[in-house]
Amino acid sequence: MDIGSTPAWLNALTETHGLLLWQEQALALFRDLAGFPAENAWQTLRALLKGEYTTLRRARPRFIKGALANPTFSSALPTLRTLLPADPASAPDTPAALAQRLWDTLLFFASTLYPKSHALSRTLLAYRLLHLRQHP
Repeated sequence: MDIGSTPAWLNALTETHGLLLWQEQALALFRDLAGFPAENAWQTLRALLKGEYTTLRRARPRFIKGALANPTFSSALPTLRTLLPADPASAPDTPAALAQRLWDTLLFFASTLYPKSHALSRTLLAYRLLHLRQHP
């Protein structure tokens, strides 16, 4: 699949091979896939990071309904099936089940989501410090 022709929310996942690492990826899923307004996307991300389960319980059906209503979601189902492999004991691979798995993946990785700019700047700093350590 050509990355340039894929929707922004799928690019956020393919960049890290299906792993949710950055807060920006979660925001892209909320905004671009589920159709949340920017303010609701930020509120849902904040609830995700803080573990506010009442807010997340309200957001789950909106996320799944928004994903199923998004035409790019159905066109990206083959890619999502490779990024989010199914558990053999789970429900069949329907679009609703894939949207549910995407939501479950968001909840699973919530504690490790980190701002991309912080991660990249710290990585660059560590690289430069290691270089200086080896080449004084």
